[in-house]
Amino acid sequence: MSFILPDEISDAEMLYRSVPDKPNMWKPEFNRPSSALFKDSKGVSVDRDGGRSIEEIIANFDRKMPERGLVSITAGECRKIGTKPVAKPLEDNIYHAEIHDGDGNITVKGNRPKKLSNSVRIIKLPPHFSQSQKS
Repeated sequence: MSFILPDEISDAEMLYRSVPDKPNMWKPEFNRPSSALFKDSKGVSVDRDGGRSIEEIIANFDRKMPERGLVSITAGECRKIGTKPVAKPLEDNIYHAEIHDGDGNITVKGNRPKKLSNSVRIIKLPPHFSQSQKS
């Protein structure tokens, strides 16, 4: 039996984005991701929660992309910022989605990447920045 998620992403659904452990992706002085995390010409790749527990989501990201941080935002918050969450399931990841610009372009533009980075909840710091917080 295969599980199929609806194409429409509800406003309440959480979207998760991994944060590479790179200086241009994290602003340690603000303890937030930089706007660069939401600038991608191919679409900002995220995973939908799809009814999974946060523990399952974290474990899945840790397995697929170890040594990264993790942030979340609701689809509704994305829409209020002027972006559009789009379901983009992959053969090996039915939870895959992307955040596109609200004007129909794939690339998120203008001040929207900064608004997204300021609106996310931090689930897990990137390892390098996690260690610097402890010093």
